[in-house]
Amino acid sequence: SQTRLPRAGRFKFRVTVLNTEGSYIFVGIAPPSLDQHTERVFEETGWYMNLRSGNLYSGPPNNYKRESYGQCRLKKDHWVEVMVDREENTISFIVNGVNK
Repeated sequence: SQTRLPRAGRFKFRVTVLNTEGSYIFVGIAPPSLDQHTERVFEETGWYMNLRSGNLYSGPPNNYKRESYGQCRLKKDHWVEVMVDREENTISFIVNGVNK
């Protein structure tokens, strides 16, 4: 989904996992300039969680690649809530109610 994020304040969204088998499913935030057809774009820009492995990825300046996020492999019917705080410049991934 392509929804512009507010420039200030705090907001969140939640997704429920329907299937993770044989797929690369990422949830997170990215700039509007993201080219969705670029291979491995999750390592170039934005901040994401891989729903199959639970690992974190981002572009610069953090450059996360397979950063462990508390052993949280998601399965069918699990959910993840993405919380973004523009005042503190943070992003959190709450998995099944637990903020790792």
